[in-house]
Amino acid sequence: MSLRLMRARRRLLLLSASFAVVTAAALPLSGSAWSSESPKPLDLSGKDDLVRKNAKALSAKEKKDFVDAVLKLKATASPYDSNLSYYDQFVAWHKSLMTCDPSDPMMQMPMMMGHAGPVFLPWHRLYLRLFERALDKVSGKSVTVPYWDWSDPASTAAVFSPDLMGGNGDSSKGFAVTTGPFRQGQWKLNINPMGQETESATTYITRNIGAAPFTSLPTAADVNAALAAPRYDAAPYNTDSDTSVSFRNALEGWSPGGVTKTSCSADGVMEQEFDLSIPPKMHNSAHTWAGGLLGFTADGQLLKGTMMQISVSPNDPVFFLNHANVDRLWAQWQATHCGSNYEPTSGYPMNSAGDIMQPFDKAGIKASPSMLQAIRTLGYRYDTTRGECK
Repeated sequence: MSLRLMRARRRLLLLSASFAVVTAAALPLSGSAWSSESPKPLDLSGKDDLVRKNAKALSAKEKKDFVDAVLKLKATASPYDSNLSYYDQFVAWHKSLMTCDPSDPMMQMPMMMGHAGPVFLPWHRLYLRLFERALDKVSGKSVTVPYWDWSDPASTAAVFSPDLMGGNGDSSKGFAVTTGPFRQGQWKLNINPMGQETESATTYITRNIGAAPFTSLPTAADVNAALAAPRYDAAPYNTDSDTSVSFRNALEGWSPGGVTKTSCSADGVMEQEFDLSIPPKMHNSAHTWAGGLLGFTADGQLLKGTMMQISVSPNDPVFFLNHANVDRLWAQWQATHCGSNYEPTSGYPMNSAGDIMQPFDKAGIKASPSMLQAIRTLGYRYDTTRGECK
C-alpha cells in the first residue's frame, strides 16, 4: 500500500440516534423511539411463498421482471415522501441512520446499531422485505430479490452481467457504469453521501471493482467460519465482539480492534477511523470490492465507488443483492443453531429484542428484532434453505 494511502483516513458512516432527516418527516412518529411496547402484527407475507434465488439461477424472464420492477420503482413517487421516488425512499431511509447531532443530548445515550451492532441483521431483513413488497406493488408481479453468493464466481459473473447489474465502471469516464440497465444516462443518483464522502458524489453509479486495498470477496471457508459462530451476538455488541462467538459481527465483517475511533463530526456525520492493517471481511468486503477505490482528492481523501459510500450505497441496486445474501446466510445460521436467538434480549435500549426499529416507525411500520427472526412468517425462503427452526 502506498504511503499516501496509509495516511488517508478511511471513514465509514455509521448510525445515529438522530432520526429527523430525509425520511418521511411529514408523518407523525407513532410511539416512542425507545419503546418496547407490543407492536401491532406486521404483515409482510405477500401473495406467495416466494423463493429468492442465486443470481446465476435466474431465467431471462426473471432477470427482466426484476430489472423492470426496479426501474419502475425509480419512476414512481414514494408513498411516504412526495419529494422522493419510491426507490430513493429506500436510499433516504438508509442514509437517515447515518446522521448525528453533536449538540444533541441523545448522543450521550445508546444508539440503535443498524450497522456495527446487533440490529444490523433484522434492520436489513425488514428493509429488504419492504423493498421487495414495493417492487410487487409497482410491477403487479411477485418479484423477488436475487442474492449474490460472494463465494461463487458464477454468481458474481451473473450479478455484474449486462442484463442484470451491468459491469465495471469506465475509468475514462470517471468510473461511470456504462453497461446494463442502470448505466450512466439511464439511472440517476439523486441522494448524495455525507461528510468527507461528499467528495465522491456523482449523478451516476461508479464502480472500480476489486480496486480497494486488502479487499477480496469472501471464500467458502470464510463463510463456513462465520456460520460456525455459536451465538447470534455477544457483548460488547459492537465491532469488537468476538467473531468466533458473535455470528452477527462475523457476517457483518468487522474485526476486533479494527475501529480505532468513533465520533460525530461538526457537520453531523457519525464517522469511524480504522486500523488499515485490518481488512474488511464478509459483507463489508463485498461493499468495498464492488464500489472500489477511485482515487484521491487533492488533500488525500479517498474517492469511493457508489457501493463503498456506505450511507447511500443503496444508490447502486447491487446493494440489495448483496444484502439478500447476508439475509440468506443468517437464515442458514438460524436453521443450524436452533435455540440461538437474537441478542441482546434486554438492557440495551434501541438494540434489545423488543425495541421498535427506526426510521420505519415514522412511516407507521412497527417492527422489532424479535418479530423478524423467522423468514417463513415474512412469506419467503431461499433456494438453499434446508429447513428452519420451529
